[in-house]
Amino acid sequence: MTDIPVLDERALEEDPHAEYDRLARAQMTEKQLADLEEMPNRVTFLSMDQLKEVAVDARKTCDEVKAIAMETIEDGVETELQAQLLRRSMAAEYLWRRICLILADEFQRRRTGVAPRAKAMN
Repeated sequence: MTDIPVLDERALEEDPHAEYDRLARAQMTEKQLADLEEMPNRVTFLSMDQLKEVAVDARKTCDEVKAIAMETIEDGVETELQAQLLRRSMAAEYLWRRICLILADEFQRRRTGVAPRAKAMN
């Protein structure tokens, strides 16, 4: 994980979700970004049970990291380790939202033959 990028206050006012996504993506490794970009293609080869497993695993990870983040926020960020955990929670939450969109598209594609967001995912 790299240093946390600087928050753009103007961008935050204009579109908070886009600014938080930018911050999260800036903290992800090249491999994480590449895996995320490739995921819509990979999920087409998974069974329904495997898709559900991906969703459950992603949710568990997100919940664990969010719990750590909430504890860190409540206790205050006093150490570098706490700051790293908070940054990790931001990236995990971003990954969770993206994985949900990818899985939703795949479930819809299997049901209807159409996946509306697949091309504009990132």
